[in-house]
Amino acid sequence: MQHTAEAIAKANGINKTQVNLWRNVIRDNAPTLFIKGKIDLIDNRQSIIEEQQAVIGQLTLENMQLKKIATIPMKQRLALLDCNHHTLSIATQCKLYVINRSTVYYKPTGESRENLDIMRILDEQYMQTPFFGVKHLRRTLAELGYRVNVKRIRRLMQLVGWKTVYCKPRTTRPDPIALKYPYLLTGLKVTEPNQVWSIDITYVPMKDSFAYLCAIIDIYSRLIVGWGINNQMSAEWCADIVEDAVGHYGSPQIINSDQGSQFTSDVYIAAAKRHGIRISMDGKGRALDNIFIERLWRTVKHEHLYIYKYVHGSQPAKGFAPVLFVLQ
Repeated sequence: MQHTAEAIAKANGINKTQVNLWRNVIRDNAPTLFIKGKIDLIDNRQSIIEEQQAVIGQLTLENMQLKKIATIPMKQRLALLDCNHHTLSIATQCKLYVINRSTVYYKPTGESRENLDIMRILDEQYMQTPFFGVKHLRRTLAELGYRVNVKRIRRLMQLVGWKTVYCKPRTTRPDPIALKYPYLLTGLKVTEPNQVWSIDITYVPMKDSFAYLCAIIDIYSRLIVGWGINNQMSAEWCADIVEDAVGHYGSPQIINSDQGSQFTSDVYIAAAKRHGIRISMDGKGRALDNIFIERLWRTVKHEHLYIYKYVHGSQPAKGFAPVLFVLQ
């Protein structure tokens, strides 16, 4: 009964290549196979094959490991790099972590001066005409002497957080992965401080850059219990502001926010639950649910930001403290 090389290899737990080699040796050297000296030659060839198979096995293992590493987000892999490592060069580490070496040395360029000017105009325009879309804004910018295309305007609108106000059918559904919480303030009477806090983020225009302002307001007393400025809207940043506010004023019963990704993140939710705070979220498209802090943004921008035009990120951090104190 004849068997294929693959069947023999599977039955005996050996490599198919090994079976084919043995077959070729027997076929080509059968008459002189057991003559003295031939056995040693075959043994030497066998040892070479075993070494090659060991190398193949090692490479296969390394390839599997690289595939696992490739599933780790790029930011985390970049954080693992040690540019001052004594033995591993940057090139070697890039191969180990599956990172393009140019990514390590790349420094993102900031927005151009023209883009920053346009972003300031967009931020001011939103307070006057929040119902404007891309086409309206393109005409408005053209009247001011800016020749920009639709794609560029859309990108800058996203950076400043422009959300056009208009009536639309409910054709989308919330992301089932992100956890959403109900709106808890309907019919609720706020009768004391630390009963309900409200948190939100807004865009801060500056001359040479831009940033984001996050603040927490006590609904009853209108006290700004916490605030911070950052150039990125990260969930960790928002959670830190909540932690600082709780450290200074104690835990509220409820904290209300919109359904932004920062406020549906595990980091933010864990920070709130750690202090026993109930989480409330606005309905989708319901900006008025968070009306108190939205009104705060209007006051801060019209009475401070648009009057004192900041140049870089450190100036607002110094300027907002007395302003927020006066407003509360």
